[in-house]
Amino acid sequence: MQQLLGNLAHGPFDWVIVDTPPVLAVTDAVIVAPWVSGVAFVVGAEMTPRRLAQRAVQTLQTSRPQILGVVLNRVDFDRNKYYYSRYYGYHYKSYYGQGDSAQA
Repeated sequence: MQQLLGNLAHGPFDWVIVDTPPVLAVTDAVIVAPWVSGVAFVVGAEMTPRRLAQRAVQTLQTSRPQILGVVLNRVDFDRNKYYYSRYYGYHYKSYYGQGDSAQA
């Protein structure tokens, strides 16, 4: 696997993305992390408790990867149509033409 990743990194590709199973489920991510140039940590919105995410990061850090950032996945934007923006205050998320309409 290490040789394969090395060949891909020096091949014709600009980016090689390696998707591994969840960190706490199996050790694949911890094993692969030293062989890649960076790690994007993916967290499921309202699915992953904070303490489990923190424990997963601690487990991942045992292999000393460069953590590039966090990706918040599976965000339900329709769950709450009200939101706050730093620049514009409170807003209501609704757009013209969306939603059910009655037949004329």
